[in-house]
Amino acid sequence: MKVTGSHNKSHPGDVTPATAVAWSCRRAWHGEKVKVYLHAELTRKDPTAAVRICKQEPIEDFDSLSGIVLSAYASGCEYEIAWKGKAYLKCREFVLKAKVDETLEADVSAPLYVDLDEPEFSM
Repeated sequence: MKVTGSHNKSHPGDVTPATAVAWSCRRAWHGEKVKVYLHAELTRKDPTAAVRICKQEPIEDFDSLSGIVLSAYASGCEYEIAWKGKAYLKCREFVLKAKVDETLEADVSAPLYVDLDEPEFSM
């Protein structure tokens, strides 16, 4: 953006706060621990956040992480994939959705592919 004219004058515009949530890896196995990373800009100091784990296609809530507090506007927490007994059906790709300070909503994360089936060995 190029600003011309007087520099002692305000120039109205929109500022979009950046909020992002992501998995630490692209693929994981049942029982494995992964990290969830969350970052937010333009919010109050140490805001609370809620992260939802969703099945992909169609996006549907599956699990959640709550009680996350962003320290220095970023956080990383460990999550164990322990979904025995949960109804994941044939879904193998899971995304993250996050809301920071009840107002800022992050875009949907890239998917995490989870191998949920027991390994099969041939003899």
